[in-house]
Amino acid sequence: MSASDLKPPLWFTLAAAAGLLWNLLGAWQFISGWTATPESLAAMGFTPEQVTLMLAEPLWLTIVNGLAMIAGIGGCILLLMRKSLATPVLALLVLLCILIYIGNFTAGYFGALGTAYVVIMTMVVVISVGLWWLARWAGRMGYLS
Repeated sequence: MSASDLKPPLWFTLAAAAGLLWNLLGAWQFISGWTATPESLAAMGFTPEQVTLMLAEPLWLTIVNGLAMIAGIGGCILLLMRKSLATPVLALLVLLCILIYIGNFTAGYFGALGTAYVVIMTMVVVISVGLWWLARWAGRMGYLS
């Protein structure tokens, strides 16, 4: 029996779709950050110190964020298509999310943006691990080809 013959449970499809939506939200955040101006950030309620920090994001961190956005969206699409390539792509997402977490810590974002930001970034890592686990599980169950 091939993977195309096996039908995964509905919750698998819902989880993969939710992961895709989550990563699309991340893409929107990435693009918003890329196009941010001091005025737009101040209008969102950020302090002048936070604005300065956010606009001085290290290039390597911007690149890693962009790659994570692509890996997250691509990995979830591959999951929905039930392709085994989802597993290594989502493993890459986990690595990139951990690098982002470390980068945010070392660049001072956690201290400047507070507990809510730490919680959100922790959720980013946890959700990426969950999506990778989902892909590994689906592969073991024979749902991916």
